[in-house]
Amino acid sequence: MTDQKPKRYYNEQQAAEYLGLSVLTLQCWRLRKTGPCFHKFGKSVRYSISELDRYAEACRVPTAA
Repeated sequence: MTDQKPKRYYNEQQAAEYLGLSVLTLQCWRLRKTGPCFHKFGKSVRYSISELDRYAEACRVPTAA
């Protein structure tokens, strides 16, 4: 039995899939300084799952009841 911790960070491909977007969209957002917050570990870009969830919630548009 392995004692594997759940992932805390996604690479840009995983983050794009998580949000249902393309990698190119995330890349464009980073250049424009918009979109979800991200981390740089050397040259690697990583997105925390909590930041992706926070960004998705901030994009929520309520509908009229």
